[in-house]
Amino acid sequence: MKKCLAILLSAVLMCGVLSGCGGSGEDGSELTYAYNGELGNLDPNMRDTDGAIMASMSMFDTLLDPYSGEYESRVAERYEVSEDGITYTFYLRDGVTFHDGTDVTAADVKYSIENNMNSPLHAVYSDGLKEINVIDDKTVEVIAEEPNSLVLYNLAHIYILPSELHSSMTSEEFAKNPIGCGPYKFVSKNVSGEIVMEAYEDYYRGAASIKHLKGYSYSDDYSRSIALENGEVDIARVNDEAVPSLEANEDTQVIYSKNEIIQFLVLNTTVEPLDNPKVREAIAYAIDREMIVKAMYPETGYVNSILCAPAMQGYTEDVPTYEYNPDKAKELLEEAGVQTPCDLGTLDIMQRDTSVAEIVQSNLEAIGLNVTIQMNDTGAFFEMGGNGSITVGVFGGAWGGSLGHLAEITTSDNIGGGMNWARYANPEFDEYLAKAISSIDESEMQDNYKKALEILQTDLPYVNLYGYDQVFGASKDLNAVVHNNGVMDFYAMSWNA
Repeated sequence: MKKCLAILLSAVLMCGVLSGCGGSGEDGSELTYAYNGELGNLDPNMRDTDGAIMASMSMFDTLLDPYSGEYESRVAERYEVSEDGITYTFYLRDGVTFHDGTDVTAADVKYSIENNMNSPLHAVYSDGLKEINVIDDKTVEVIAEEPNSLVLYNLAHIYILPSELHSSMTSEEFAKNPIGCGPYKFVSKNVSGEIVMEAYEDYYRGAASIKHLKGYSYSDDYSRSIALENGEVDIARVNDEAVPSLEANEDTQVIYSKNEIIQFLVLNTTVEPLDNPKVREAIAYAIDREMIVKAMYPETGYVNSILCAPAMQGYTEDVPTYEYNPDKAKELLEEAGVQTPCDLGTLDIMQRDTSVAEIVQSNLEAIGLNVTIQMNDTGAFFEMGGNGSITVGVFGGAWGGSLGHLAEITTSDNIGGGMNWARYANPEFDEYLAKAISSIDESEMQDNYKKALEILQTDLPYVNLYGYDQVFGASKDLNAVVHNNGVMDFYAMSWNA
């Protein structure tokens, strides 16, 4: 369950606003935002909530820019990759300091990566790394087990910790007064979930324009929308229902953010009749994705039968896709020799997926396949997926920036110990995906990703349901910056004069 939790913790939620609250501090440079649920652990390698994720992005920094996709320099001024694609050498820039004034060194980077390796939540970002070596105070060497095109993406998501301080205390102790090298430093938090940060004036990229940040906890989409409309916050993630009123309000703006999230059906390929590819294909044709989108995300959702989000590296539409065609689905079941009605057992879900599950249940029933919806708490759901007791399930999340990150749910070595809940095993697929991940040449990588995705879309261990973007409301006076996956970049934001 180590890596699976990281996938569910998709970055995000903040807040929105009316003109009366913009830049409400005495110097006009305060910004208030909303996040969902509890604040959580402020140790970045233990970040476990939206509140902690957003705070980590503001208080800590990384070797490379995690947002642009070009791996531009951050704490690392430059980097080199060896010809064999195994050794990555990072040269740290001068003048980078933690909020206590101490210099960021290669020893801190080494410690941070190794600490990430032991994270029960985010160890996925150090997957495939063999060793970390300090060459000198400003040079660190990262050695991968083999060529791996995901290394830079992953390292760009590991936050740098002050090694001496962090290693001298528990994660919980560090989280009480976290110290990073990011654009904002911690000031305070309270039991109600309010967190206060202020701009770090010695930040190496220059002090942030917005000097004071305040985050507030809200329990659901509706309460965040109300907070936005009432001017309690300046920016917030909202649900689709709030979009029309925000667009009609002259004091607010609506911002859309592309997602790397995919939502899909898990089909256990070892259980009859799902062990027959024709049955899985029938299910792919049976799903009315437009109905799901209209019900769930009428403003931001889109039909996508491909097990890869458009924002992910490796996505292509030049692979088998599946439109809603119940007649075709029935024909495939007949070809597979399935006598209908056929009881597939339970459709296992978590509470968040109830509405989707009801549509899927209806779609399957229409072609003669019956399922009984069973709601599970998160722990039980993950345990069932891991031990293979889910026959049909609804699941999804933000898995990473490329098709290669889906190895966790698709490759045969992730059956049992990983998240290959479909128990899918195809050596040819494994080979193409491994080649793509280890490819240094861009065209070779894309070619192998396409071949892997073609196989995946033919075998259908998972049937993708839909995709959606994230939507935010904000004050019209705020130069709001939101990256893919709903990442709020407070450092890049400013108030209009």
